[in-house]
Amino acid sequence: MLLDAGGNCVGFLMPAVRSSRELPSIYHPRLRKKNAPGFNWYYLHVTALNTAWIIQAIHEKGYVLGDIKPQNILVNDRALVAVIDTDSFQVRDSKTGKVYRCTVGSDGFTPVELLGKDFSTTDQTEICDRFRLAVLIHYLLFGYHPFSGEWTGAGESPDQTELIRKGLWYDGNNSLIRPSQTTIPLDVVHPEIKRLFLKCFNDGHSSPKLRPTAEDWHNVLQVAVNDLTICGKVDSHHHSRSYGKCYWCERKAKLGVDIFPGATVESITTVSPKVFVADDQDCTQVSQLSLNSLALTNKKWKTASIVGITCILVLTAITLGGQLLSPVNSRAAVRNSGVMMALAAGITGFITSHYLQKLPNTHPAKKKGVTNSIVGIACALAVVAIVFVGSLLSPVNSRAAVRNSGVIMALAAGITGFITSHHLQKLKIKP
Repeated sequence: MLLDAGGNCVGFLMPAVRSSRELPSIYHPRLRKKNAPGFNWYYLHVTALNTAWIIQAIHEKGYVLGDIKPQNILVNDRALVAVIDTDSFQVRDSKTGKVYRCTVGSDGFTPVELLGKDFSTTDQTEICDRFRLAVLIHYLLFGYHPFSGEWTGAGESPDQTELIRKGLWYDGNNSLIRPSQTTIPLDVVHPEIKRLFLKCFNDGHSSPKLRPTAEDWHNVLQVAVNDLTICGKVDSHHHSRSYGKCYWCERKAKLGVDIFPGATVESITTVSPKVFVADDQDCTQVSQLSLNSLALTNKKWKTASIVGITCILVLTAITLGGQLLSPVNSRAAVRNSGVMMALAAGITGFITSHYLQKLPNTHPAKKKGVTNSIVGIACALAVVAIVFVGSLLSPVNSRAAVRNSGVIMALAAGITGFITSHHLQKLKIKP
C-alpha cells in the first residue's frame, strides 16, 4: 500500500505475474497438448483447489469477484493461481457503506438471479460468485461448460444463457439436455465433488443460497485430491479411488482419444497425492506442486549421478595423494582425510537430493528416494563419527590409519551415492 505524507492511500504495489497462462490453455485438451502437455488430471484438481481457496479468501474479506471467467484467472506450471482484472470487483466501503458495484459479466457465468438485470444498479453477493466458481471448476475437471450437451427437446437447442435460465444441464432433473458421446460422466470425480455440482446446479437453481460456498469447494477438493491415484498402465493418468478404475484408459479404448496422453508403463506404485496450501493470506498466489519436474529426464538423473561419482573419485585421489605427501605423524592429516571425503559425500547427497525434491509429490519414486537418501546420509554420518573417533585412538604415525580413513569415507560416500542413484535410475518421467 502506498501512502502519502498525510497517511492517505494513493496506490499500491503488487507482484508481477510471470510465466502464467489463462485457464483455457490447461483445461481445453487441444490447447493443453500444445501449451501445457504435463498438466494432467491431478494438476487440474490442484488448480481447482487453488482457485477455490483464493476465492474463499477474497470472500472472507467481503469482496465479490463478479466477473469470474477463465480468462481472468492465470495459472503457472506449478499450479499457482493468480486472479487478474480485479478492478471489476464489487467493493463495499467499510466506513461509508457505499457499494462500488461490478458492472460487467460474462456469458455462461451469470447466475439465473442476475439474468436480465442491470449490473450497474444491482448489488451482488458472494452467492452469485458461487455459481460462477462451480462453472469454473467444472471447466477445469471436465473441459467444457456444464450447461452443454445433446438437446433432446423440440426444435433448435436454446442458447447457453437460456439453458441456465431454465436450469437445463446434462445431469439435471428431467433435463432436456443429455450427455453426448464425448461427455465425461459425473461419476468419475470424487462423490463429494459430484454432490456439490448437483447441489449447485439443481438445488441452487431455485434456491441460490443452497449453492456450495468457496470454502465447501476448497474442503471437498482437498479430499478429492488426496483420493486420486496413478493409473497402473499410463503414467499421466490419474483417477479417483472411489471410481475404482482408470476412466481415461476406458475412454481411450472406447473413443480412440486420450486427452491425457502419456507413456505406457509396466507398473507404477500408487500413492496418495498430498496437497500443500500456502499459509499466506494475501491472495496473490497459492503454493502448490511443481510441474517443471515433469520435464526432467533420465538423462539428467544419469548426468547428476556421474557428476557426483566423479567428484568422489577426484577428491579421493586428491585426499590419498595428499596423505602420501603429508607428515604421517600428524593427526591433522587423518582429520583432513575425513573432511575431504565428507565433502565428496556431501556433493553427491546434494545433487541427488536436489533432483529428488523437484519431483512432484505424486510421483511414486519420490517417497522411496527421499527415505533412502536420508538412510544413506545417516550411514555416511555414522561412519564419519566412527572414523574420527578411530583416528583419534589409532597410531598417528601410521600411514595405514590415514589410508583406512580415506577408504572408509569413500565407502560411506558410495553407500549414499548407490542408494540414491539406484532409485533415480528407476524413475520414468516424460520430457
